[in-house]
Amino acid sequence: MGSPAGRRIAGSSLHKRNNRDWMDIIAGILEICGQSRLKTHVMFRCHLNSKLLTGYLDFAESAGLVERATTKAGNGTLYKTTPKGMRFIKTYAAIKEILRDS
Repeated sequence: MGSPAGRRIAGSSLHKRNNRDWMDIIAGILEICGQSRLKTHVMFRCHLNSKLLTGYLDFAESAGLVERATTKAGNGTLYKTTPKGMRFIKTYAAIKEILRDS
């Protein structure tokens, strides 16, 4: 299981309340990348180190949730949430709401 999802779910409690799980982190990244953002901006807003963020961004990109673009100056990479990523955010929020009500 190469994705954060497979590693995380296999060994963790499904009833976490205080710590973020991988889906919370992915949703946070996608929300921040709703407008094109530099990796450093996402890293600071999500409170992740560069290595962890790279893993999550690679996963999100391979799943079609974010896409990369080059800055206008050509000296950096921007990350932008795709329409599929926006659907993920909405669906994940709905699931959290259902679970919160139970």
